[in-house]
Amino acid sequence: MLKELVRGIYKAIDMKDIELLANDLEEPKERPAFKIFIKPAYSRQNGNVRWTDIDIMILYYCKDYSDYYIELYEMEEELTDRLMAGFRLENGIYVELDELEFESDRDLLAVYTAVRIDTYIDSDEDAELMYELGLDVNKVKRSV
Repeated sequence: MLKELVRGIYKAIDMKDIELLANDLEEPKERPAFKIFIKPAYSRQNGNVRWTDIDIMILYYCKDYSDYYIELYEMEEELTDRLMAGFRLENGIYVELDELEFESDRDLLAVYTAVRIDTYIDSDEDAELMYELGLDVNKVKRSV
């Protein structure tokens, strides 16, 4: 599910010309670039429903090292428009983000958000067994 969420976020950002980097790289070789970090923060279950709270951090590395102020503001506006519109994952789950928090440090923009995903757990243990009953009407004796 976490990989689907990363793909869904990148698809919602919809900027194919900006590369999505692996999380283990410290600095991007080419700029601009994105990194997406996802961490399950809290899970609980009640009956057949499991709630999972997931923390999300998106990093955007600006194209220009020296003149990045305008680029940061424009990207913040773009990400707000694209992510707050919501998006659908490959498995059909629709994700809505309620808020985005932005921080910038020189040529790096960090976007923080969280999402709750509800999952229905199908439990076969609790299912009642149903037997197929066959009734042959011709063999039933009628008492009159």
